[in-house]
Amino acid sequence: MVAISLELVAFAVAIAIGIGAILFGGRALLILRSGPTGEAARELVFLNGRDLVPPFVLLLVALLIEWISWLVGGLNAWGLVTMPAFTWYANMAQAIVLLVAGVMAFRVLVPYTRARRTERARMMLDRLAARVALLRGRKR
Repeated sequence: MVAISLELVAFAVAIAIGIGAILFGGRALLILRSGPTGEAARELVFLNGRDLVPPFVLLLVALLIEWISWLVGGLNAWGLVTMPAFTWYANMAQAIVLLVAGVMAFRVLVPYTRARRTERARMMLDRLAARVALLRGRKR
């Protein structure tokens, strides 16, 4: 029987979180790189910078965690502190922070994709049809 160690499970979770961060962040960057056209481009002009500040702040937090990790690694090498697992915890924290940043950036930018615009237009038409049906029902 193969015993799965807790460390192996933790590495698998870290890899899954990292892949999720890559997928969401990569999709958000793809939306920015190949800008939308037509109505969505006009909407993107009015995108608030405040909407993109939280993902960028989280990226800065991930960089801060990396800097602290390097500092603690140097102190470990010099023998001033004894925290051998700190790098592992820092990497996990970075993976989670980057995943959250990727999801936030994706949620800010996804309304400017074609599928989202189509879905939004369909929902508006459905609501309009429901209102028309309600008004016709009241007249009878």
